[in-house]
Amino acid sequence: VHRIGRTGRAGRTGDAILFVNPRERHLLRDIERTTKKKIENMELPSVKQINEQRVQAFQKTVTESMTHKDTAFFKEMLQGLQEENNVSMEDIAASLAVMLHKNTPLLLSEKFNTPKKSFESSEKRQGSPNPKRVRASASGTPNKGMLRYRMEVGKSNGVKPGNIVGAIANEAGIESEFIQQVSIHDSYSTVDLPEGMPKNVFRDLLKTWVCGKQLNITLINEAGSPNEIIKPKVKKSFKRKTTH
Repeated sequence: VHRIGRTGRAGRTGDAILFVNPRERHLLRDIERTTKKKIENMELPSVKQINEQRVQAFQKTVTESMTHKDTAFFKEMLQGLQEENNVSMEDIAASLAVMLHKNTPLLLSEKFNTPKKSFESSEKRQGSPNPKRVRASASGTPNKGMLRYRMEVGKSNGVKPGNIVGAIANEAGIESEFIQQVSIHDSYSTVDLPEGMPKNVFRDLLKTWVCGKQLNITLINEAGSPNEIIKPKVKKSFKRKTTH
């Protein structure tokens, strides 16, 4: 709030952009309540949009350089280079552009693009999870790449599969499609989550409340009993949603 206030102080105007990770969404809501202002969600630009801007900026730089008064020497040198190597001026210009962007490529590759299954905004997450993604009962073993966890909340607490999926998705920042096979029992529930859970995500889940009770989540071993100590290892395959 302080930094945003400085953006428009002394009668000036400006835009303040906040970068918010999933665990900070409740702080964002506190800011909105305090300032009585709704903070608009922004979408990250696509790779195509970024590349278009970079090309335009590069072309502008080249155009402005053409008006420089000290180009005569370089023209003469490049003409000699052209005649000596029998190459076109386009080839020479392209080579100079490569030299200029040798360490920093002009264009981003598609690997930086937003995944097709993009993360939903915090506003969309406030609603109920998609019922098609919630499975009310668990099979004998988790699917490949998943691990089964136990949570100390069940039917006696009035919990439903949607409550668990919504809590994990909102508080831990995990996409609902990676929350599988929710099974509700009398005093506890189980859920399958991606393997390789980072420690900070697990800590968030430990503190998460559902139906007035903390989850106190524990990993279930192959014998079907909860493990008392969890030492998760980070893997690239673990996916956590982001907020823009």
